[in-house]
Amino acid sequence: MGWLGKLRRDGTPEERALIIARMASIVLAVFGVGFAAGAAQVYRALRSGQAWSNYRGELITHADMMHTFIFLVVAAALCILLALRFRRFVRRGR
Repeated sequence: MGWLGKLRRDGTPEERALIIARMASIVLAVFGVGFAAGAAQVYRALRSGQAWSNYRGELITHADMMHTFIFLVVAAALCILLALRFRRFVRRGR
């Protein structure tokens, strides 16, 4: 049945909670790395001094790029911290 079928039928509720926490940790870590990569691209665009445009061809202002950069940094930090929190939950549960 796969890992979802195994999750439903086998194990105690504590074991199922550990499996869910492990999956959440992995997903949050992947999102955190993605946000960090996006922040690095926006930072590179900010530091280049060139004019950047969106997919419609409209120029993106420096302030809009700074807001995007701050959003991506905060999102990356939150995702990584939550992933570490779930990871600690998994380690304690063993």
